Amino acid sequence: MKKLSTEQIRTGLRKPGAAPVPGADEFWSDFKARARLRNQEQPVEAPVMSISGGWAMALAACAVLTLAGYGLVLFLGGSEPRAPEIQAAESRAPEIQDRELSSVKSLDVEVAHSAVLVMNDELDQGTIVWIVDMQTDDNNEGKGV
Repeated sequence: MKKLSTEQIRTGLRKPGAAPVPGADEFWSDFKARARLRNQEQPVEAPVMSISGGWAMALAACAVLTLAGYGLVLFLGGSEPRAPEIQAAESRAPEIQDRELSSVKSLDVEVAHSAVLVMNDELDQGTIVWIVDMQTDDNNEGKGV
């Protein structure tokens, strides 16, 4: 490779036109010469990520416990424990003998409202009637009762 003097560089920069492009053979021979000047180390293999036996056992134990807990919840029905006050009220509540007499078949609302919702709770044997946006008078419009 030929070194240029400072004066040659200045005159070369002042000349209009494109810089000379070296050929492919000249480029690769120059590249290989420069590569030999650097100390090239052997490539290092990337470490393989692996889970150690202890972590694998801990992960498996967590999965087994999670599945066992989920199965236990399904087996027990997932019912929430009730407060003592609710349990006492349930024990005093009379058993409904005739389901036909305790259900709501139809409902007429005489005042203005936007919707009526009737829910039958089979588990607790109760009925909830919800009247949405019922207007009782001019002072209490849309607030419900």
